Amino acid sequence: SDLPTLAPRECPVPADPASPYAPPQASLETAAVQRRAALLRTEAGLRTLGGIFLAEGAGLGLVGLALVVELVAAPPANLGAGVARVAMALTAAGLGAAHLRLGRGLRAFAPWARWPAVVACLPLLAFAPLGTIVALDGLWRLVFGGGPRVLSAEHAALRAATPGLVPRSSALVWIGAALLVFGALATAIPSCVPR
Repeated sequence: SDLPTLAPRECPVPADPASPYAPPQASLETAAVQRRAALLRTEAGLRTLGGIFLAEGAGLGLVGLALVVELVAAPPANLGAGVARVAMALTAAGLGAAHLRLGRGLRAFAPWARWPAVVACLPLLAFAPLGTIVALDGLWRLVFGGGPRVLSAEHAALRAATPGLVPRSSALVWIGAALLVFGALATAIPSCVPR
């Protein structure tokens, strides 16, 4: 046997996913990704609700500021009216700060934000029809829907394990949220200005 023996050569062959002869690849869908993907709509809805609370907080802060500016520019004739204006300004500023904090907490999926958000949804029921729809959707998500799971410590660990999944709201949802906020501001600001 005068012929040399050749050792088998290892040649890496790139895997072609379209080839029927390609080696099977592990599924990219893990159990964690599947569990998180099932709750992405709830996450997006809660983030949108948090954005609405942020906008309400900014609006209420502006109302409080407008009341202070009005009080400084045109002081009331009697003490009772001045005290009432200061109380209204402080109330608007306090509610604005609370809504800003709540909006940030809800957008960060903080577990403490669940029940304060339920309470903050209740006044939205009065702004028919859009506010009522948003409030009912928010109440459903926070109390019965996936909200309790999304606002839990277990889900925070799941979010950390699946950073590639990002909740996204549609443009239609954001247009509706903007209409709700502008409608609420258009209702609140004229009622605060004296006639």
